[in-house]
Amino acid sequence: MRGMEKMTGRGGLLSGLGPRAGALAAWALVLALALAGLAGCFGGKDGGGDKPIGGGSGGQEADVEALAAELLAGVAFVDTLDAVSEEAFRAMYGIEEDGVEVENYALYAGTGATAEEVAVMEAADEDGAKALEEAARGRIEAQKDGFENYNSGELAKLDAAVLVRKGRYVALCVSDDSAEAERIIEDYFK
Repeated sequence: MRGMEKMTGRGGLLSGLGPRAGALAAWALVLALALAGLAGCFGGKDGGGDKPIGGGSGGQEADVEALAAELLAGVAFVDTLDAVSEEAFRAMYGIEEDGVEVENYALYAGTGATAEEVAVMEAADEDGAKALEEAARGRIEAQKDGFENYNSGELAKLDAAVLVRKGRYVALCVSDDSAEAERIIEDYFK
């Protein structure tokens, strides 16, 4: 508490706030700085930054979370899409633990009332990306089967789903606005 006196005491940075409010503000500042420091330590699922796109893409960088965030922000969704755990991701896409090596992924799915979904996946290599693309096609077909008798209005979204493979990356977006989803994905990989 002694170090806080310099911030809250007479003539200190927060002296105009009064002793209690000043001390509280000082602790809030310390907490905010500590959390900001921790955010750098736990930045992503793979613990690293961006990775280059394979397949002669000119050394561009891709970040599955960043592309997913762009899709979530730029495409209108009816449903609320939430992040999905790795275990659920593997189950939904039929990916065995010892099968395709998934380097990183971002999957956001709706409540189940709609087929809306955003998936961006990074494979270890281009063959893995081809397998992930097939897994995504299988996911679309499974969703069509599920929604056919449940909510057939979702079939149009599934028929117009945007599925793009670029190097080691696969992106899938199921929404009412396929044109905007495709534009966002293509622009991201330029």
